[in-house]
Amino acid sequence: MRLDLLSDATEAYATAEGVSSIHAVGEIYLDENSWMSVLLDVDATEYSGPFVASSLGVKTTCKPITQDCQVVSGLSYDCSDRSFTGAVANPLSLALSDITSGEQSREPFEWFVAASASGEDGAFEAYDEDAGVMLTNSESRLFTILSCSSEVYNVNYYRSNGAIHHTHISRTDNQTNTLVLGAIFPGLVEGYAGFGSTLLESGMHDAAHSSRSSQQLADAFGLVFSKTAIASAAGSLVPAHKAPNGLTASTVTRVPRAPFLLLVIANIIYAATGLILGITAFLLCGLNEDVQNVQARLNIFGLVARAFEPGQQRKPATHIRDLFSKSDNPTQQKRVRIVHTEEGGWSWET
Repeated sequence: MRLDLLSDATEAYATAEGVSSIHAVGEIYLDENSWMSVLLDVDATEYSGPFVASSLGVKTTCKPITQDCQVVSGLSYDCSDRSFTGAVANPLSLALSDITSGEQSREPFEWFVAASASGEDGAFEAYDEDAGVMLTNSESRLFTILSCSSEVYNVNYYRSNGAIHHTHISRTDNQTNTLVLGAIFPGLVEGYAGFGSTLLESGMHDAAHSSRSSQQLADAFGLVFSKTAIASAAGSLVPAHKAPNGLTASTVTRVPRAPFLLLVIANIIYAATGLILGITAFLLCGLNEDVQNVQARLNIFGLVARAFEPGQQRKPATHIRDLFSKSDNPTQQKRVRIVHTEEGGWSWET
C-alpha cells in the first residue's frame, strides 16, 4: 500500500517536475546507451563539497515491437501473442505482461506501452522507412508500440566535481520493486489510478519529436519512465545524511583497461631494462683496469698531472693520486713557476 500517494502526491509530482526543495532526480551513467534514474537529496546537486548517500534508482530498457503487432486500419492494435490490445486514438496506454502480473520471484517488470504523437505535416518524416512506428495523416501523426523492462536498485552514490557517480548498485527485493514501479500502472496499487500519466504522455510527445528512429524513441521514453517511476517514491523516502569526515572530491576518469595495463607493463619493462643495463655496464666497465686507467685522466686533475708530472704519465693509474709522484721526505717540496721559452712564449716548469 502506497499511503504517501493515496494521501498526498504533491511531493512526488514536485520531484518529477524538478521543483521540489527536498528531492531531485538525477541520471547515473552505467554503460553504452544505459542510464539509471536515481532519487537524490537536493543537497547532492547543490552542496559544494563532497557528498555521499544511499538511495533507490530505476533502470528501464525498451524496444519497438510495432512491426510484430497487427494495426487495424489505423484505429486499433492487437499484439495477440503478448495479450496487449487497444485503440490507436489513446495518447498512451500501459499494460503489464502476463509474466509480471502473475506469481513471480524477483524478476524485472515486463510491460508494454502503445502511444501516439501529433505534429505538423511532415513532422515525423525521419521515421518514414522505420518499421518500428506507423505514420498517418501526411506524416503528421505517429503511432508506436514498445516492449519494456524495468527494475529498481539500491544505489550508493557520491558527488564529485559537479557530477553524480555510483559506488555500488544492487537489486532491491521484490516488495520494493513492486511498490515503486506499481505506482505507475493503474490499479496495481490498491485504490490508486496511477501516477504521472500526463508526465509520460508529455515525455513521449517530446521523445517522438526529438528522436530520429524508433529505437532512439524507445530509449528516450525508457528514461522518461524511469524518472517518473523513481519520482513517485519521493513521498515515502526522507533524506538523511551526515557530512563525511576527511573525504575529498576527486576527478574520476574512465580509461580503457587494455591500453592502461599495456602502459603499466611497458613502464615496468623500461625500468627493469635500465637497471639491467646499468648493472652490466658497472660489471663490464667499472671494474675494468683499462677503463679506470683512462677514467683517471679525464678530468682537470689529469691535465694538471700531464703538465707537472710528465714522468708519471706512462705508468698505470686507477685513481687520480696515481698520476702524481710521491715523496718519502715530507720536507721535500716542488716549486712550480712560469718561464720564458726559446720560441718566445711562456710555459710552466717544476
